[in-house]
Amino acid sequence: MDSAKIARQRKTDPAAFLARLTIVAEGASEFGFIIDLLEKALNSSLEQHGIHVTDGGGHERALNFLEALAVGGLRFGGFVDEEGVYPTRWQRVEAALGKLLFRWKSGCTEKNIIDFVSDDKLEALLTDPEDEKDRNASSNTGGSPRPAGKRLHDDQGKSRRNTKGAYNDTARSLRSFSTAVLRFGKAIPAQGSKSWSMLSAPAVGTD
Repeated sequence: MDSAKIARQRKTDPAAFLARLTIVAEGASEFGFIIDLLEKALNSSLEQHGIHVTDGGGHERALNFLEALAVGGLRFGGFVDEEGVYPTRWQRVEAALGKLLFRWKSGCTEKNIIDFVSDDKLEALLTDPEDEKDRNASSNTGGSPRPAGKRLHDDQGKSRRNTKGAYNDTARSLRSFSTAVLRFGKAIPAQGSKSWSMLSAPAVGTD
């Protein structure tokens, strides 16, 4: 295993190597989103099931880290943007991780989420509940988190794909990833339970 590629995580988040399953989130936005997604699916904290989420520190750092783990035979998951770079390297990581790797079909987390939010919900979306972003930033000292709120504000004036088909495709992809993670953590909720309501509800802001 390439020690240089895992050095940052060993220093800033050693718990990433001790969990039953650790998900490498590309950055601060993905870090918060995936914790919220999985905890809603579980109706409980991730720690109870041995699942840990770590901030990868950016696209290239996350890729380096996942590559090193895959070569070392360790089982991790990943949640990253599609930035149109390093396609061959990402293909190799995806081959190693399978459904435990989630990549947006295009663009970043902020853009994909805001596509399904109507104008009257944007202010609520931009609210940082209980200063969670600040806490996440202070717990990951290896790099500055991306300014998610600013990215979302920048996208407000752009057109959004508020179509039921696009929403359903995204929901299916997220549900497939979540199921793989929860199965690995031996914590599958009942398929018909309210745990999956966030992934089966009607698209926000659509007709």
